[in-house]
Formats: sequence, C-alpha cells, structure tokens
Amino acid sequence: MPDPKEPTKKPAPSVDNKLRSEWNQFVDFVEKRGYKGNPELDKWGLGYKLFDEYVAANKGKTSLSRETLPIIRNEMVNYRKWVLDESKKPLGVGKARLSDGVDDTNFMRHVIDNEKTADPVYPGSLMTGTKFPSGYVNSFVDKKLVDTKHTPFVKVGQTIR
Repeated sequence: MPDPKEPTKKPAPSVDNKLRSEWNQFVDFVEKRGYKGNPELDKWGLGYKLFDEYVAANKGKTSLSRETLPIIRNEMVNYRKWVLDESKKPLGVGKARLSDGVDDTNFMRHVIDNEKTADPVYPGSLMTGTKFPSGYVNSFVDKKLVDTKHTPFVKVGQTIR
C-alpha cells in the first residue's frame, strides 16, 4: 500500500504527432501576427494572450491548453537531446548530423536559454522559436516494408542546421 504522505506521481502525458502538429499551427499563427520569436511576446503577458486567443479561436479543433504547455516544453528539450545524441553516433547508425560549427552549446540555443528563464513554459519569444519537424522513416527487410515510424528525420546522415 502506498504511503499516504507521499504524493502520487502521475505518469507524464505523452506527446503525439497531433499535439506536435497543433503546436506548429500555433507557432504559424504567432508568426502570421508578426511575433514568432519576438521579444515583445515576453512583455505584458502577450505570449499568453496570443496563446489563449488561438485556443479560443480553435475550440474543438485543438487540444492545446495551458496544461499542455509543460508537455510541449519538455518535448522540445527531449527533441534537442535526441538530435545531439543521434549526431554523436557513427554515420549510418545515427539519424542526424550537425552542420559545421554547430555543437552542444549552440544547437537550438533558444531551447537552452528558455530553460534558464523564470517560466520555461511561457509561450514567449524563446518557446515560439521551435516548431517540431515532421517526417517518417520506413524500415525495410528484403525490400518489404516492415515498419513506419514518425521521427524528426527522413534520411540517415541528414544535415541539421
């Protein structure tokens, strides 16, 4: 029996392609308004105002909410880590390669900087700097398709900027 004094830990909600796509649509909305990555988003709560406006305008069409922002933020951190991990694998094994001059300290720098803010789930200039890539990798055995997996990269050894 669990100790009643210990808080119950809920499993972290998973991020699916639908939520990633919905985030990308929100970033497109912010970009159309002229604010994607703009420091003005960080003033007077503009990031939340635009986010709430987008969610209200897409009621029933989006699952985005303020409760999903920590999930999105965590996925951005995980995505950055995944790319860095893949880029360190030998060519042919890893799915990502970084451009010359790109390393752990500067790849997706806005994600690193966002983690240092007072509120890393705030949909401001740093968080709206990231859209999730969309791609699928097909796995074949003897020229027969055996698996299709959503991954950020389609080609092995693809250069990432």
